Amino acid sequence: MRTERRQDGRIGLNDLARKKSAHAAERPENATPGHAALSMCESLLIAMIDLEVMSEEEIRGLLEDAAAAHHEASSNSANSDLHQEVAALIDHIVAGGNSMRRFW
Repeated sequence: MRTERRQDGRIGLNDLARKKSAHAAERPENATPGHAALSMCESLLIAMIDLEVMSEEEIRGLLEDAAAAHHEASSNSANSDLHQEVAALIDHIVAGGNSMRRFW
C-alpha cells in the first residue's frame, strides 16, 4: 500500500486503510464482540435492578456464581488461561471495579 497525499492536502485512501489497520492491530481480534456483550449484559443487570426484577444481592450472587464456574473450569480445561481471565474480570466487577459499583 502506497502513501498518497493529494494536492489538496487530504489523505488518500491508502493512508486511511493503513491507519485503520494500525488501529485494529492495537486490540485482540476478538475484543469487540466481548466488549459489546459485556456492555449489553451490564445494561440488562442494571435494568433488572431498576425494574425490581432482581435485587442487588441476587445480581451479586449471579456474578459470584459465574466467577466460581470459571474458577472451577480453569482447573480442568484446555483453555485455563481464558477461564482465569474471565473469572478475574467478573471478580473485579463484583468488587466494584466498573460502573456496576454504584449498586454495591
